[in-house]
Amino acid sequence: MVAWNSMNNGGAAITAAVRTPFTRIGTRLARTPIAELARTVFQESVYRGGFPADRIDEVVLGNVVMPADATNPARVAAIQAGLPHRVPALTVQRNCASGMEAIAEAATRIQRHEAQSVLAGGAESMSTIPLLFPDETLEPVGHLMKAKSMRRRLAAVSAFRPRHFKPRAALELGLTDPTCGMIMGKTAEVLAHEFAISRSEQDEFALRSHQRTLEAAEAHRFDEQITPVYAGERYDAVGQDVGPRENQTLEALAKLK
Repeated sequence: MVAWNSMNNGGAAITAAVRTPFTRIGTRLARTPIAELARTVFQESVYRGGFPADRIDEVVLGNVVMPADATNPARVAAIQAGLPHRVPALTVQRNCASGMEAIAEAATRIQRHEAQSVLAGGAESMSTIPLLFPDETLEPVGHLMKAKSMRRRLAAVSAFRPRHFKPRAALELGLTDPTCGMIMGKTAEVLAHEFAISRSEQDEFALRSHQRTLEAAEAHRFDEQITPVYAGERYDAVGQDVGPRENQTLEALAKLK
């Protein structure tokens, strides 16, 4: 999350930047809502920027899969962070570029003199993406909800079949291009083929990424950019990235599909 501020020459400058730790899906931040993740960095960004919250002119948040409990998470997070209700908040979506789109939007508003100070960034939680039931499940569910007598309820329940309870991840649908029917992972395979990027080259790149991330963490290069998130039933502090594998090897990567 970054806090943008205007400059005397009409440009835009980043006055503060902070992020939460990255964690694996289903682990320590699994039950932390998107709005809460954004709220945490909103507050810290304003604090690090050194200006009061009532000086913020607008909030722009990038998010790919809108949470069902907050279809405009930018607004919810801004209010929870203590920003005045008068401050407008906008959520933008451009798939994987949503966070960058939010920053670009903030810079544009400042350059056009539509705002002086804008909070901008991105928030996502793979753990909280909903599961979707097939469309045909709606009909028996509708009959069950409308049933008034016990006989009609039993009849509605008897209409359910195992296929009605086969969920599909919303992200899988969202990242499948409806114009060609390909999911993002398959398009990556196509690009690797077109640009002659071998499997071994990809594995070597992945290994270097793990090694460099671990080296940076050991050198405390991430400490200043991370703000902790208090999660779980005991609100334990999550202050470090969870994901890079310390013992990653080319042999282990080669075994992956």
